[in-house]
Amino acid sequence: MTSQSDASAGVVPSTPGQWDMAKTLQSELSNLGLVDIELSEYCVLTAKLPSNTDKQLPAIGFCAHLDTVDVNLNPNITAQLVHYTGGDICLNEADQIYIRLAEHPELEAYINDDIFVSDGHSVLGADDKASVASIMTALHYLQQHPDVQHGDIHVAFVPDEEIGLVGAKHMNFEKFPVDFAYTLDCCGITSIRMLSSYQ
Repeated sequence: MTSQSDASAGVVPSTPGQWDMAKTLQSELSNLGLVDIELSEYCVLTAKLPSNTDKQLPAIGFCAHLDTVDVNLNPNITAQLVHYTGGDICLNEADQIYIRLAEHPELEAYINDDIFVSDGHSVLGADDKASVASIMTALHYLQQHPDVQHGDIHVAFVPDEEIGLVGAKHMNFEKFPVDFAYTLDCCGITSIRMLSSYQ
């Protein structure tokens, strides 16, 4: 889903794709049984997973942004799943676009893993779609495992982070009444791995 922000737009959100993404998430949050779901006039989406225990546990929040950065590449993401066996990764054979191991030695840590990559002509959008996916995966996990006790969990998805935290400045914090909050930004892959270790 295309959700690049546009610094020249002068409105919040700056692009219609962010509305599309927020509305999709709004529907998914409803299907997961969250309550107090609100999509504001500025495309700030908030919701709550109610506490499932009588214990007095803190309310925690998770926040991620809807937009991806505009770096003058194709806004339409063409993702590929590559089973990485080592060496360079070919993103686009026709245009000879590669991720070179010599420039990215951190790839060696992912041998025999599946890796999402773009086709070399668009930003993949893991910043911040990986974090959005991590939050939604965690909510799904908690709904599937009611034995995991938790207090109220609030989530917030904001637009236009990449163009100066514009969306966050329009957040109504009365809709996000938390004791502790965590912003996930481009850290989704680690979060999913941590979550899966508990399954």
